[in-house]
Amino acid sequence: MTSSLRAARGGRLGGVLGGALSLLAGACVFSDAVPVGAQLDCVNSADCPRDLQCLGLVGRCVDPASMNDSTPPAAVDIAVSAEQLSAADLLAVSFGVSEQLLNAPTVRAGDVDLTVAMAGDRYAVEVGAASLGPGFHPVTATLIDLSANAGVSVLAIVEVDVEPPHLIDGSVQWQTSPPPGVVPLIPTTLTLGSSMRLEFRIDDFSAPWPTVTALGPDGAALAFAPLDRVDATFSFTGAVDAPLPGGRYLVHAQLADLLGNTADQVVPLPGDGLVLGDIPEAPCIARRGDGSPACTDLDADGAFGPSLVCPSGTDCDDTRTMVHRGAVEVPGNGLDDDCDGVDTPLDETTAVFVAPSGRTGAPGTPDDPFASPAEAALAAQLADLPMVVLQRGSYQVDDTKLFASLAGGFDEQWRPTAERSELLQPGSGVLLDVGGGAPRRLEGLRISGTACGGIDVAGDPVTEIVRTEIVVRSAGCDPTWFPAGISAAHRLVLSHTVLDVDTTDTTGGGNGVTAYDDITVVDCDISILNGARALLGSTLLHRSRVSSIDAVSRGTAGVVCPVAPCIVAGSVVTTESAFGAGTAVVAYESGAVFHSVLSSTGDNEQRCVTALGLTIVNTLCRTGGTGAAIAAESAAVVALGLVPPTDACVIREPDGTCWNTTGANTCAFSGCVEAHDNAAVASLSDVMAGVPALDYGAPTSTAMDADGDCRGALGVEAGADELP
Repeated sequence: MTSSLRAARGGRLGGVLGGALSLLAGACVFSDAVPVGAQLDCVNSADCPRDLQCLGLVGRCVDPASMNDSTPPAAVDIAVSAEQLSAADLLAVSFGVSEQLLNAPTVRAGDVDLTVAMAGDRYAVEVGAASLGPGFHPVTATLIDLSANAGVSVLAIVEVDVEPPHLIDGSVQWQTSPPPGVVPLIPTTLTLGSSMRLEFRIDDFSAPWPTVTALGPDGAALAFAPLDRVDATFSFTGAVDAPLPGGRYLVHAQLADLLGNTADQVVPLPGDGLVLGDIPEAPCIARRGDGSPACTDLDADGAFGPSLVCPSGTDCDDTRTMVHRGAVEVPGNGLDDDCDGVDTPLDETTAVFVAPSGRTGAPGTPDDPFASPAEAALAAQLADLPMVVLQRGSYQVDDTKLFASLAGGFDEQWRPTAERSELLQPGSGVLLDVGGGAPRRLEGLRISGTACGGIDVAGDPVTEIVRTEIVVRSAGCDPTWFPAGISAAHRLVLSHTVLDVDTTDTTGGGNGVTAYDDITVVDCDISILNGARALLGSTLLHRSRVSSIDAVSRGTAGVVCPVAPCIVAGSVVTTESAFGAGTAVVAYESGAVFHSVLSSTGDNEQRCVTALGLTIVNTLCRTGGTGAAIAAESAAVVALGLVPPTDACVIREPDGTCWNTTGANTCAFSGCVEAHDNAAVASLSDVMAGVPALDYGAPTSTAMDADGDCRGALGVEAGADELP
């Protein structure tokens, strides 16, 4: 019988026999001196030392106790180079084992067999990720111990990633309330000066911040800045802070993952994506006193259109006085009146309908309208609808309370026309009482009656009266009553409106318009007979005519501004008083009169202007009686290009000094704000003929374009202009 002695591998049997012991053939008896841990080959147990048995499966002498070992071996202390790899990466895995193995382990990555190397007491494999292919790959090791127990250990699950991240969805919204002048036409439309928030998700939670740019016509680009991140959802902010051509912009995201896979993807946005409105060139540039550009209000509605000079303009149509942000929206008129991007439809969800053919108790719908404006006004209030619309025709009103806007002149198909609906008021109250709580608008109406007041409006913050004729014949009113054609508690805007007020039969007279805030009057004709004042309130009078005639010894005034500003541009203001004094413009604070005609006639002290502070430019003054053209209540009136009445005092100072100059283009009194060189100022006749002035030398802080033709009255442009 032969047997051999070998050094054991691994650590389970322990130790290494330093030499080889050869046993001679034949029947032998082993001594007890055989080293513990010696590994002996055998055919049967007779070949083994005492207390050892031959494990026939492997032909080795083992401790009988190990023959009952059923625990499979396992990999321990596993180390993986990376669990996510690009195609160019190398996968390296090493591990130890929990017990001595019968032979080298078998290692596979997916379906690929890997070559196993021994490094000390650890096993190691290496493989290029490209050979595995894209996707997830389990790396396993199959192990067999000396007792023939087999075990499979998962060393790692690695991903070979060759795909860049992908965008899942995207949205765009306003980041904040638009700053003044931002005019969004649709939620994804921007104009100069506006900002937005962009948001999208990426299908890779580990992706770093992408670079986002909106690319538009002619290579135009708008960059976005990182704003916020939650998991794989990214938010960006973008601001249109430089002129960009209008049109559709595609938002590109430059994506990259941690493995270096990159892609340029278009952010999926709803509708047409990101749209930029055209940014017009400024049609003209007025200048402030420091030389910086000033906004130009072309339609004199107090709002500026967006332009290169005025990027934060609030007016989406600077050619229409009644269209600007904050204006009252009129459903179905084809205009985006309030610049919110929508022309609100005209239907039963937005208005109550009235027609001459309507009936009492109707629902007030287009198909079944009311017959009475008063009934419709109550229905609109109860239903909280913003508008009452009237078909053309005549209607009776009697001190009607209106908590909605009122528009007339609609045809039988409820389309707006140039005609007006007529409201007749036979009683003694006001013609209409317009309630507050929201902006209100009256349009396309002719309102007349013998009431002790015309329209009492409390629309908050603004009431607009457009394309309307108001005729008030106050008679037999309470002596304590001081009627007005229009009385407004808040801002009042009149456009293309005629106001004709007669207070002859009213004790104390009355006003044409009384406003406790400010008044904008554009393209209007306002007259009052035997009243105190035609306009009372801080006023912008533009391309309009104001007339106040007194024949009952009360005295009268045209435009009276109790607080600043008082601006008259391209207008005619006339006062005529048979007995009392008359003044065309009274400014208690400051303001300006640009290329207008002021006329005050009568036998007493008539004046064109009475002012604490006023700049008068290219204006014709006519006075009667002994009055001065200008009564300077303080030394803050500057007259440039004033054409005074013949043989009359031009400017009377507070101490009574009268300056009657022959050169109308000369600073006419000693209290000038500063020395002005007016030698180059054109005469009024030159102005009318279109000859420009070269230098007014006036304070440029009052630079403005009052008549909207892109030539300022003062300032760098030396607008010898302000023609109506």
